Amino acid sequence: MKMNNKVKKKAENKVENKAENKAENKVENKAELKEEFIVLDESYLDEMAELYKTSFAGEPWNDDWSDGEQLYEYVKEISSAYHCLNFGLKIDGKLVAMSLGMIRHWWEGTNYNIEELCVSPKLQGRGIGSRFMEMIEKDIQTRGAVGIFLQTDNDKPAYRFYHKIGFNDLGAHVSLYKSLPVKIVMATEEDREELMALYKMQVGKEFCPWTEDYPSDETIDFDLSRDALFVMKEDGKIIASVSIEEDEEVDKLECWNPELAPAGELARLAVLPEKQGQGIARQMLRFGMNTLKKQGCKSIHFLVNKYNEKAIRSYAQFGFNIVGECHLFEQDFLCYEKVL
Repeated sequence: MKMNNKVKKKAENKVENKAENKAENKVENKAELKEEFIVLDESYLDEMAELYKTSFAGEPWNDDWSDGEQLYEYVKEISSAYHCLNFGLKIDGKLVAMSLGMIRHWWEGTNYNIEELCVSPKLQGRGIGSRFMEMIEKDIQTRGAVGIFLQTDNDKPAYRFYHKIGFNDLGAHVSLYKSLPVKIVMATEEDREELMALYKMQVGKEFCPWTEDYPSDETIDFDLSRDALFVMKEDGKIIASVSIEEDEEVDKLECWNPELAPAGELARLAVLPEKQGQGIARQMLRFGMNTLKKQGCKSIHFLVNKYNEKAIRSYAQFGFNIVGECHLFEQDFLCYEKVL
């Protein structure tokens, strides 16, 4: 069927306008997206941690980085290794892609080893990853590198992406892992002597309210009678402990959210001095929270000395909320609460 001239002209104008608008939008969008390739340093740690968390939180990875301190330490340790070299891509001033790695000197030549590489999920599928890798390749060549080494799961989309941009499998190369003989178990009467020794090691430490009389044998009796005392053992030796507490004085504080009842409480968290600073306290805390959740608790609450800045930073990064303050046991405390 033929169009009359008026209709035909209108249709042609519509097509031309649509094409012009599309071209204009393309130019505008390209102009709006200002890309900046940078070398990352420690001043970007918070942004790096947030990008890493969001990049691997969803499918197909589903990594649980709810422990903020663990996430921060992980990003910090791999981004500050010997000969570290970390790259970032910023779009309109926001970090949207990063590569955390290091320069490795091998007998066949110098390589850039990538420990972690990610692109913001919102921008994936737009060619940003490919452009970012091209930028990295150009940079490391100026530094004398002859290749790039990285690892990924062969059942994930990332595996196909790397092949697409020129990476090849190392047929004889495999990744190995061995779990160390460390486990958390319910304490027994046989553990009493070691537990008391562990408790005594904490007495006198800054912000520790424990005394020579507390925790006592009666405290251990109370915990053992309720199956509420757990220990971490390494090669059969206790290196940490935590208890599920029942304290009416703490439970009746008005700051707790009644909608989060029933709530559980953890107490008497202790770690051998020589094992501190290795993330063991976080493991015990996570184990305790999982145990409370299995027991039907909707939330967890406990008290932290309001002047213990190290503990305050740890619990804040773990996702706990400060819901109030109180004065108990001759100390000033912050009241922490978290949904399980």
